[in-house]
Amino acid sequence: MASRVIFERIEVRRIKALLEEWIRRFPSRLAGTPGCDEAGAAIEEAFRQAGTKAWRESFVCSPDAFMGYHVYVFLLYAVGVVFLAYGWPVVAGLCFLVGLAMDLGEFVLFLPVVDRFFPRRVCRNVIAEIPAAGEERLVVYVCAHHDAARELPYLKRRQVLYPLKVLGGEAFTLGAALCALGVGLGWWTLGPGWVIFFVLGIPFLFQRATFVFRHGVPGAGDNLVACAMLVELARLYARRPPQYVTLRLVSFDAEESGLRGSAAFVRRHRDELQGTPVVVLNIDSIYRREDLQILVSDINGLLLLSGELASRVARWAEEAGVGLPVRRMTFGGGGTDAASFARAGLPTISLIGIANRMIRRRLVYHTMADLPPAVEDEAVRDLMKALLVGLRRLDEEGYAVYKEGKTVPKGGRDEGATRDRRGGVRG
Repeated sequence: MASRVIFERIEVRRIKALLEEWIRRFPSRLAGTPGCDEAGAAIEEAFRQAGTKAWRESFVCSPDAFMGYHVYVFLLYAVGVVFLAYGWPVVAGLCFLVGLAMDLGEFVLFLPVVDRFFPRRVCRNVIAEIPAAGEERLVVYVCAHHDAARELPYLKRRQVLYPLKVLGGEAFTLGAALCALGVGLGWWTLGPGWVIFFVLGIPFLFQRATFVFRHGVPGAGDNLVACAMLVELARLYARRPPQYVTLRLVSFDAEESGLRGSAAFVRRHRDELQGTPVVVLNIDSIYRREDLQILVSDINGLLLLSGELASRVARWAEEAGVGLPVRRMTFGGGGTDAASFARAGLPTISLIGIANRMIRRRLVYHTMADLPPAVEDEAVRDLMKALLVGLRRLDEEGYAVYKEGKTVPKGGRDEGATRDRRGGVRG
């Protein structure tokens, strides 16, 4: 019989109190800094006080690369414009293309293409485990991250212009690359006016070079509140574990540095993850109840997550009176730690509570206004309800993990669901 944790035991006040305590103690948690490491240690201790086994795992990454590479892109663009002005179009085009490759790899696809050129630091993920009370049939990972972002000056004012500020540099670089290579290959010629036009792109790239400030934001909604929710889950399930589900609660480091913590976790545990039926529920950026939703794509909308798992969780949440729309991530929305699991072919979804649009207003994430009052109690309560009912139904029904040509007989499968090679299951 599946263990039932009733909704009335959800203590939103306890979650918010823990969040406020952590924000007060660790106001800046940039990956690889003492503040972030101390926050991870506090989360580990909170898991233990809740009655669960907990530990930390170290990994090495380059936290500054994900945003710091913009300086190189700016320099390459400026040098390329100089080469173009002095009649070296092929060399100019190569400069522009290298800058585009950096942008594509780091900022669009979240790949560590330039990390080796930045300082390496030790970061740590935090893991807690609640073993199944009976025979283990499924492992459910509920994930968050405890590091915080650097302040993003683009979001301090005129947030409606954010897409132009972010994508304007890429547009100039792409146009300059095509024009320069076209001239070098003899397809067309460019007059002085074109060079002047590309000079106008330098301010856009300079903005990117100063993309972030050096100090970190409080990161209450993105994403320390989710860590407090993991501790609450540990408290609820420590004495009443699921019957057939082993629950692993993971708080990643270096998410804001390009998902490096979750990527390191998946690399370290790849054999274990792929040798056991696994489901991953990731939580990120919880602010407003009206924005709660389930994402079925990640990495700027380019990587599919599990549509079938999302449909099931949405249906189960609806049974508990919690409506969670299922949506794709908008291009430009960035990425979440769910992507690291989806890339390994595991059924994964991401639960968010932030507007999922290219043009957004009144954002507080990645700013100094990302404080506990920005996180609505209703958002925390309803997401906890959705998690509890989802975990209960996963325990009662099980969930199939599909391999190529194989079905693990643990629960049903929606008709027509097919394996997506980029991660997850599509309905």
